[in-house]
Amino acid sequence: MKKILFGITSLTFGGAERVLVDIVNKLCDKYEITIFTIYANGELEKQLSKKVKLKSLYSNKYLELSNIRKKIIPVKILLNKNAIYRNHIKDSYDVEIAFLEGPITRLFGVKNENTRKIAWIHNDISLVFGSGFKSKIKEIIDKRIYSKYEKLIFVSKENLQNFNETYNNLKDINKEVIYNYIDKENVINKAKKEIEIQFDQNSINFVTVVRLVKQKAIDRLIEVHKNLIREGLWHHIYVVGDRTREALFEMFNR
Repeated sequence: MKKILFGITSLTFGGAERVLVDIVNKLCDKYEITIFTIYANGELEKQLSKKVKLKSLYSNKYLELSNIRKKIIPVKILLNKNAIYRNHIKDSYDVEIAFLEGPITRLFGVKNENTRKIAWIHNDISLVFGSGFKSKIKEIIDKRIYSKYEKLIFVSKENLQNFNETYNNLKDINKEVIYNYIDKENVINKAKKEIEIQFDQNSINFVTVVRLVKQKAIDRLIEVHKNLIREGLWHHIYVVGDRTREALFEMFNR
């Protein structure tokens, strides 16, 4: 039975994290699957099949870390990736898949001739780094990291196109678009469950499920919400996402 190692920052609530859990639960009957996370105790860990092994670099949950540690750990992983890889990814795997951009891709980029290396790119790489000097440094570092992978997988044609425009001299690497896997039976079963939220029957209700980060541009939705109220169009917007209350408070008060 082939051994596959998936790597991701954590298994907290998020789109890529949800997709990974669904993928490994589907594949674990056919392959020996292990997930390696940088941070432990993500909410989605409880939804993993018992056949899936789980390893973590740190026992802390990301949100439990101080702001200083949140900044130091990615730098530590970058500078000590060879030692971390050697000490914590001890088993031999047929395939190692970095399932998200950032520190986990840098860590899994460590050379190992005994395994096949794949990087899975979920986000628009042209927006991941932001702007400024720091972003340019990250872009240069990751250009070298991605060149070490045998295959790059993108979740959309647009992401692939933007990657090629950002890294136009990495054309020789095998690239492929694979759309996100969705466990439709799981979605249907959850849709049948009762919910506690009571929607206002006398107004229009909008629901959005989103990871609350700048790239998702939810501030645009808030601006539209404000303009509709000014025009007298009464409605409700429900936002479902990780740290929803804190994130929305920051957006309204910045």
